[in-house]
Amino acid sequence: MYQIKCDSNILYDPRDEELILQNPKCSLGSNNVGSASFTILPTHPYFHKLQKLKSIIEIKQDNSIIFRGRMTADNQNINNILAVDVEGALGFANDSIIPPFNFPDEFPEAATAENVVAFLLGWVLDQHNSQVETWQQLKLGKVTVADPNNYITRSSTEYTSTWDTLKSKFFESSLGGHLTIRHEDDGNYVDYVDKFELTNTQRI
Repeated sequence: MYQIKCDSNILYDPRDEELILQNPKCSLGSNNVGSASFTILPTHPYFHKLQKLKSIIEIKQDNSIIFRGRMTADNQNINNILAVDVEGALGFANDSIIPPFNFPDEFPEAATAENVVAFLLGWVLDQHNSQVETWQQLKLGKVTVADPNNYITRSSTEYTSTWDTLKSKFFESSLGGHLTIRHEDDGNYVDYVDKFELTNTQRI
């Protein structure tokens, strides 16, 4: 069973005829931020609770959170029906900037790291988390992408967004792999894996 929440309010629950949304859609995948959308009628009990760029939308399948993100756009038509767009939590990586860096030359502690890829990813996420509010933070999750020699070189001479850094220095680089977001009760975890352990053939 699917359920959709806005902050602490339940927007969609198929067991309650008042908590109905129209055309709910969710797009999930690796190496992208993910998205969701739906339309909501003005008669919905929580219609006025939706706030662009503030409301956090969660989609649950049974007891698991499969999507979490923020409302980024709304479009109200002549009948006051509201069309809502939601950006996945990896989009929070656009809210911070990574300063110029030279890895591993400027990171002597990386020499003893068990996995230098995980070390650098953790540093990038730490930079992001230091610039944003708690609800925008991204925690380091499972990392199975690695270099055979446990040595990589990455550098930047410009200030770039965290998301652009994740793309250019990790999954769009020679490392490849799959960068995904995992939603837990205590926050959003960024997993970076070389292959998926489980495959779900269900279409969402």
